[in-house]
Amino acid sequence: MQTSHVPMPPVPTSSLPPPTHPPPVNHPASSLHPSSSNHPTTSAASSTAPNPDQLKDKILMTLGGDDPVIMAFSSLSVESIHDDVEKLVREAVQDKSPEVRRHALQQINLTLQDVTVNPARVKMILDIMSKAVQDGVLSGREVCECLKELLNTDIESLSMELLNFFDVLIGCTDHKICQEIFTSCLQETSKLPSVLSGTHHKVAVKIKSMLVKLLDRDNLVMPPICSYCDIMIAFNKPNVYPHWSVSELLTEYVSTFNCLTHLMTIENTDHFRPVVGHSFQAPLGWKLDQTTLTFHTVNPAHFILRFNGPYSVPQTDLMLYTLKQAHCRDFVMNTMLMLRQGKGTICPVMEEVFMQLIKDTAATSDSHDLNKIKHWERLGGELASLIFSNTVYLKSITETLARELKQPATFAVLQKHRDYLMWTIHRVFSFCLKIIRVHRKELLYMSDMIKLLYPEQSALPLPDLNSQLSVVYLSAASLWCVFATRSADNPGILDPTPPALLEHVNFLKSPHHQYSLSDFTVCIALNHVNDFIPNFVSTPEAYSNAMRFFMESLYMSQQTTLLPGNVQVVAALTPIPLDILDMLSAHAKLNFIVTINNHINKMSDPHDAMNQTARSPSPYLAPALLETFSRLLSYVDIDSNSLKMVMNLIVSVHNNHSEGIMCSLLEMFVYRMQFVKQTTHRMTMLTQCQSLAGLFQQSGPSTHPQMLYMLESFAMRVLKLLNYHDHIRISSSPAGVKILSSSSVELNKLFILTAARSAVVSGNKLSQNAWLKPFMDHMIAQTPAVRDWSPYTLTYFPQALLSYCSHPDSYSAKNLTMLVNDALAAIQQAGLKHDVAKYYKEQDHNEIFLCILLRKVLETDALPNYATKVTQQWTASVLRKQIRNMIDFILLEVKSTKGANTIFMKMANTLSEFVFRYYIMPFDTLLTILSLHKYSEQDANISFYLIYNLLIKKAHFRERCDAFITQATPAFWRTGDWSDMHYKYHSKFPEHQYWMRNDFMDQRGGNVHLPIYFSNLCLRCVPVFDIIIHRMIELPPKNSRTWLIDILRMFSGLFAYHDAPITYVHNTLFYYDLMLASERDLEKRLLVRSYLEHQICKPMDFLSAQFLAYVKSDESVCKWEPSPGYYLELVTKMNDVIKSSDGPEFSSIDWRFNEFGNPVCMMLYLTAIELMSIPLPALVPVKSPPELLSEHRLNIGTKLVDIALTNTTGQLPDLCNTLGILLSALPVAFSHAVYRKILEVIKDESNFYESEENVGGVLWNNKANNILILVHSFFQHCKADKIGYLPEFITQNLALFSNESKVVYIMKLVSPFLCHLFRNPPVRNQTLYALYQAMFNLLGENSVSNPDLFVDYMYYIKYIYAGVEFKPLIEQHLPMLPANIASKLKLLAIGKDAPS
Repeated sequence: MQTSHVPMPPVPTSSLPPPTHPPPVNHPASSLHPSSSNHPTTSAASSTAPNPDQLKDKILMTLGGDDPVIMAFSSLSVESIHDDVEKLVREAVQDKSPEVRRHALQQINLTLQDVTVNPARVKMILDIMSKAVQDGVLSGREVCECLKELLNTDIESLSMELLNFFDVLIGCTDHKICQEIFTSCLQETSKLPSVLSGTHHKVAVKIKSMLVKLLDRDNLVMPPICSYCDIMIAFNKPNVYPHWSVSELLTEYVSTFNCLTHLMTIENTDHFRPVVGHSFQAPLGWKLDQTTLTFHTVNPAHFILRFNGPYSVPQTDLMLYTLKQAHCRDFVMNTMLMLRQGKGTICPVMEEVFMQLIKDTAATSDSHDLNKIKHWERLGGELASLIFSNTVYLKSITETLARELKQPATFAVLQKHRDYLMWTIHRVFSFCLKIIRVHRKELLYMSDMIKLLYPEQSALPLPDLNSQLSVVYLSAASLWCVFATRSADNPGILDPTPPALLEHVNFLKSPHHQYSLSDFTVCIALNHVNDFIPNFVSTPEAYSNAMRFFMESLYMSQQTTLLPGNVQVVAALTPIPLDILDMLSAHAKLNFIVTINNHINKMSDPHDAMNQTARSPSPYLAPALLETFSRLLSYVDIDSNSLKMVMNLIVSVHNNHSEGIMCSLLEMFVYRMQFVKQTTHRMTMLTQCQSLAGLFQQSGPSTHPQMLYMLESFAMRVLKLLNYHDHIRISSSPAGVKILSSSSVELNKLFILTAARSAVVSGNKLSQNAWLKPFMDHMIAQTPAVRDWSPYTLTYFPQALLSYCSHPDSYSAKNLTMLVNDALAAIQQAGLKHDVAKYYKEQDHNEIFLCILLRKVLETDALPNYATKVTQQWTASVLRKQIRNMIDFILLEVKSTKGANTIFMKMANTLSEFVFRYYIMPFDTLLTILSLHKYSEQDANISFYLIYNLLIKKAHFRERCDAFITQATPAFWRTGDWSDMHYKYHSKFPEHQYWMRNDFMDQRGGNVHLPIYFSNLCLRCVPVFDIIIHRMIELPPKNSRTWLIDILRMFSGLFAYHDAPITYVHNTLFYYDLMLASERDLEKRLLVRSYLEHQICKPMDFLSAQFLAYVKSDESVCKWEPSPGYYLELVTKMNDVIKSSDGPEFSSIDWRFNEFGNPVCMMLYLTAIELMSIPLPALVPVKSPPELLSEHRLNIGTKLVDIALTNTTGQLPDLCNTLGILLSALPVAFSHAVYRKILEVIKDESNFYESEENVGGVLWNNKANNILILVHSFFQHCKADKIGYLPEFITQNLALFSNESKVVYIMKLVSPFLCHLFRNPPVRNQTLYALYQAMFNLLGENSVSNPDLFVDYMYYIKYIYAGVEFKPLIEQHLPMLPANIASKLKLLAIGKDAPS
């Protein structure tokens, strides 16, 4: 039988390789004394010390005088003066205060320095000090603190005597002094010469004998982990090794920690791969050292213990895998390398990684020319980002590339793709030349490469300018022109132009006067003519001419066109096509963004001269300009400063009081930049928008309501995309609470809903999060109604949120009907005397005016003529309050009136009239408030039936949706006629937003509406549907099943415009796991189908055939049981995508406009949706639905785990990585299969063996080792709820850890991931407590073959994690342990050490 054991990497006998980082121990590396907090400071001592009474002088006189010559030849015997000197010393220190003793010891220190000429006197004084320590007159700490500095002297005789003195102290002082003595001995060895003779030989022998005593494991005088740490510190520099006299001793001692080191390592960690962009990806396991690319996590073990294997070699494969993922820049720079812009450290290994990446890109881009462009474009953007962050040198990349091209194999691969290689380098240089000075040597490398790659002696023909590839084919010539330009900062290339590029170079140098969007001439010009090297073309205006052409095509038109709302704008409707923007270099894109940014700034400035001319016939932005602006901001190679610049632009436009442009920019963020994947940018935008909303609310009627409406739409979309890690990032920011609304109850409720959902999906219960209280307190203070929740919604909240959201009603609606009746009577009487609108404004009951209107319309079937005069004065917050009161009034009327169905239908008709006939309120706002209002179960049925009627029974909204879905396309980036299509839709279904106060025409002298570019009622309702569907799932199925099914079927086409449909389905299945699995099987299938079948990326194509058949079934109950090979097929497909995410099946997806940044992340969510959707088996009467669901999920998890255990393809590490990723993304019931397998392995005695020939006497077979790899993969990827089950699992099965092999096995499973529990201290401490219990139970039997492993482990835990946390437990167990083991663990229970 094949076996595997705990390996011990060999330790060199001649050297101790230093660790990468200094360890977090309890004393500084350069100091020999404990922290200064344990001792009085020198200044304090000197200020409070008494008169020394000439102690030094008295001792010297007793010794025969202070003259060195007399001292050396003094005839006084040591015996005759010993008692007198001892008396002087004892009188000076005995029963004195610490300050007096400290001062006296300083005098003795000075005395020793003066008597070094007489070794006998030195020995006598040190003997006196030693006896004082043994008698308790002085403490070893005080003496060591005083005398340690003498070791730094060059007096050999003094050093020898001091070593003898310290040798005596070892047995009579505490472990901290022994540790200082040990450090001193290591320092002394560095002073020894290679050849030992005389005194040096004696010193070496003495030091070795002391080290033997200090490192004696059978008689511990200091914690072993501390001595190990000091050894590693002492030799932490290159080419610094122990002296040969102690090298063997130290090497053997260090080798005893190899087993502990192995316990802290992750098995097959070099085969594990992260999911880039996965919101719940644990970041701790993927951190790499910035200079070497070796693993560098926050695990303190890596700061102390010396690792071999994968931990000691650069992780080039891991970095290569990551760089091949689209949108990986944030993960590489912020998670793996933790870089800041311009603050990186040069990493030579990254040059090799990029060289391999270039080769792989060339190898995988052989199929189609347009696919090549995507791969090489991403490569150039990633390389430019790392150069910009100072991680790699531009010079090093060019030098490496030039060297590699001289290799025949590399040259053969890259020569086929030379144009793409030159295009990539051109993009990098165009981005970096402005910030990096180019040296002549780099230019020579580039010229050599170009001449090598283009050896033809005849000129290459000009490419077809109508093709994208023309930009690629002309890149080499453009590079040559740039590098041949001579200037003060650029020495230029003096070589003649290669013959192959002559015609290309001549073409580039000729001026281009005619540009067109039908070819790529303008791209060639902008890429080639850089504004920082303007003098290598015949016309210096070449760059500005090309940029001017772009800008004029976007706004320089004297004709105007109408936008929805009858707003005139410049008739520039067609944006710059993506095909052209794709071929621009990063530098050209950045300049384009800056140019548009400046243009918008000028348009918004009322004092700018541009607005005083007739150049622009409209004060609003052209649709083509706004669309192009949003497309430019979507590119991954755009610097993050671009988005910051846009946010500053919004502030500038706001300061210029240009509401039309301001609203346009906000609309662009809402409907064109929803795919911004950087959380930081989304949070910055949301914070600024909420701040602006607060300012607008304060300004009252002077602010256009459409502006507030757009701000709320933006906030709603961003809040719905938040995940748990986003909440953590928000809370860590001082301005985090600024993302909360100061006036909107619904927006703050939405924040709470996302916090609850993300907490459940991420496995975090929020109980340990300090950010929750200040956020909730802030929301309650601003909007008290945020605490009002329906009981069916609270059922799914984490416990930590319930304490804030469960409280008595803050408002009672019982008297609402009476108030409305009284108000109607008062208004009727007032109408006989004076204006009703004026009277209404003066009354205290102005929050029920909508209730009054509702009653009036029900009675008269017409809106009172004073209604508009009142409603047009409302702000957004007043309108929302009115709607909430109106909902309560409707519920009271329906429940208290006979013929409830009749009155309900009248209410529904009136509400529809309010929205679509009288335009009193926006439809999406009404739906949002209806779905988030607090209800009892009876009220919820009425309210959601009302929503159902408004959506389904009434034709207004359905007709709009049908027309919009038919005319529009969700792939807005592929079309150039969105504005024309959108205007046609609005022409058929105009949105007269008179609820926006139509008196703006009188106040401003302009149109009521601000321009509308992308927005319409259908799109505004898409995020509202998410809320409605969740609330209907929470309701009892008997009431809401029909409503939910009809809504999902009716509006499935509209969900194609959802920002994150796959994530929404995944989170819904996760959050409402039990309800959807047990009682809503049909609704679950419809949810998956409705949200996924109309998406542009066609996610249904990536689902399995069995699952598609199940989802497309319309039966109320569909019994589907996956076939035996289903799970293997699912895992294999996911594994293949992880290994190669550039497959042809993903070539049609533009990841810039997708909710995910790469195929791996999308496939993870789709696979999780499949596994969570597998229906329950037939109900068992004796089991409750939760029990049945847990057992069902456990069985599925077991089948997944068995795939790895029965694998015979040799891909075990890859499959384990895939399974770890999948299990971490699924509910916790699936992952219990992992713990079940651990239990099976431990219960089977045949999996473990005892052998004295192996390290630790431990051996386990392949089955146990396979489980070990799988568990490590699972823990590497998993979330808090999965690893939080560890302490309970160990505690429940303590009785099974009956022998050494099993205890070591569970330690090996758990130990590498203790660092993951840093953010969850209770779980960490519970896990460590359980491990301590298992180890103490084992050690108590006195049958351990390698007790030092457990001793080292316990000391390691104490000094790294626990401190004195487990001191009571240790004191309880020490008396019950065998004497030999108890003596080794005695230092665990002393001191007040805190974890470092």
